[in-house]
Amino acid sequence: MITDFNPKAGPPSSGTTIIINGTDLGTQRSDIESVMVGNRNCIVDEYQPGVWIKCTIDPDTSDNANRNESITVRVTRSSGSVAVNSSTQYQFITPIIQSVSPTYGPVSGGTRIRIQGTNFDIGNKEMTRVIMRQSSRKKRNTCPDVNCNITSIINTEINCVTSSINDTDCVRNVIVSVNGASFSNTSISYQYRPDPTFYSISPMVTIPAGGI
Repeated sequence: MITDFNPKAGPPSSGTTIIINGTDLGTQRSDIESVMVGNRNCIVDEYQPGVWIKCTIDPDTSDNANRNESITVRVTRSSGSVAVNSSTQYQFITPIIQSVSPTYGPVSGGTRIRIQGTNFDIGNKEMTRVIMRQSSRKKRNTCPDVNCNITSIINTEINCVTSSINDTDCVRNVIVSVNGASFSNTSISYQYRPDPTFYSISPMVTIPAGGI
C-alpha cells in the first residue's frame, strides 16, 4: 500500500520528482512494473525495496490542465501483478503571479523583491527559480536572463534578491520556473535603473552624539 508521497503537487507540464512511501512495494527493482500519475508515466530513479520509490514524471510541454490524479504503482507479487493506488491524489496545478514589489531597482542589484500569487510551494522547491527575462525576443542577446536569488518560498509568496547587470535598457518579465516549467504574468515587469549618484553631502562634519 502507498502510505504517503511528496511533493503533493507540481506543474502539469514539468517533470516533478516524487518520493512514494509505502509497504509491500516489491522486494527488488524488477518487481516495480510501472508507476503512473493519472495517465502520466513516472520513471523510477531510485528504489528502496518494499519501502519507497523515487520517480520523475515524464515532462509534457503540451499539458497545461490543472487536475487531481491518483498515483498507481503496479507491482509483481507471487500472486501476480497488483495495482496499488494512493488514497490521496496528486495535484497538477499551475503557479499564478499576481504582483511584484518593488517594480524597479538599481543595476548593482541587491533589491529585495516580493512576488505574490498562489501555488508557489509546489514541485521540488530546490529546483524553483525566479528569472528576470527580457520581454522582447529581439533584445535577448543584449539583455540576458538574470536570476533573482530566492530567500524564502511559501504558497502565496516568494522573496528574492536581484542580481547585478550591466545594462539599464532592459525591461524584464518576472518568471517563476518550477522544475523547468516557466510561468509569468505579462502585465507585470521589473526594470533595472541606474544606481543613485551623489553630488554633494552637507554638512561635512557632525558630532559624536549624532542627531544632526
